[in-house]
Amino acid sequence: MEHLKVIDSDGHVVETEETFTKYLEAPYRERRPRHIRDSWGKDRWMFEGRIVMADPVDGSHFADWDVCTLVRPGGADPQLRLKDMDEEGIDVAVLYGTLSTALPLMTEDAKFSVALCRAYNNWLAGYCQADPKRLKGAALVPYQDMEAATRELRRAVKELGFVGVHVPPIMFGKTLEQPEFYPLYAEAQDLDIPVGVHHGLLVARDISMAAYVKRGPMLQACGFPFDNMIACGCLIYGEVLDRFPKLRVALLEAGCSWVPYWMARLEHHTLFREVGYPMPHKKAVPEYMKGGRFYYNAECEEVVLATVLAEMGEDYFMYASDYPHYGDIVEGLPFGVVTKWKQREGLSEVAKRKLLGENAARFYRLDS
Repeated sequence: MEHLKVIDSDGHVVETEETFTKYLEAPYRERRPRHIRDSWGKDRWMFEGRIVMADPVDGSHFADWDVCTLVRPGGADPQLRLKDMDEEGIDVAVLYGTLSTALPLMTEDAKFSVALCRAYNNWLAGYCQADPKRLKGAALVPYQDMEAATRELRRAVKELGFVGVHVPPIMFGKTLEQPEFYPLYAEAQDLDIPVGVHHGLLVARDISMAAYVKRGPMLQACGFPFDNMIACGCLIYGEVLDRFPKLRVALLEAGCSWVPYWMARLEHHTLFREVGYPMPHKKAVPEYMKGGRFYYNAECEEVVLATVLAEMGEDYFMYASDYPHYGDIVEGLPFGVVTKWKQREGLSEVAKRKLLGENAARFYRLDS
């Protein structure tokens, strides 16, 4: 197979203490996240009096995890990352945070949240400077203050060169169709950068499944697809995609096997219009979910992948590595997944080219 340009649509960086000791503004530096050693002897992040990664009940199921070190070192060192990218065959990586994706949700202090986001974005910009053509940042913004969020997003795009913005599927218990989030969508649309909806386990109170599921593996299995499904439905039923007709949204790290089912389910329930229930979205659900408004991550091992592509089309699904999370405990990480994609049976060479790079280039405007 000829060389294909491979774009990692959802890679991650791993923050270090320097992220905050060096980049956080002086008035807030003493409140910064800090490494601690917990009672199991594992390294953790402590922030605002809380251990960041913890069970919704008591944290015990993470006793064997070391959240600060259970990753490839390239998550914090861009030169090591670039070497790993070369070995794996990744040309460009779009980078989301790890710890930092939780931080704006863990404080009620809006000004502190602004400072945390600025620190992270500045640190990430420095990380990307190792090779700006290959490393692309997704901005973190303070969700408590939409005026500050739009200002920080514009700075991150215009001054730091970032290509997207991270949005959790639920923020402070509020789903994504809430009007208070409209300014962020308007700014993203105006900047022509996409929203990456990315679930995370670091803040259990902002995972809808946490009310019902109390073990980490189940939160991991349920939270990513289920919360993304809720986000997808809210953005459609809540008229967000109608109000912002050029907004692009990626539903990340949830695979794609659920997509045709969810599309049919949401479309079926538009029958409520027939009994007078207000459902103001203007188009049929497939027009949103197949029409380029949503993009989705696809996993090479998904059994029904070819069926999904046959139903949905090949233009809106993207490869993602999740690098550097979990190291060797997950099959295929850190190396070999791109090769598996190239050897995947049941997909045409055209489909592989689209999933491995072309679709992500279009989504993030990396060719412009």
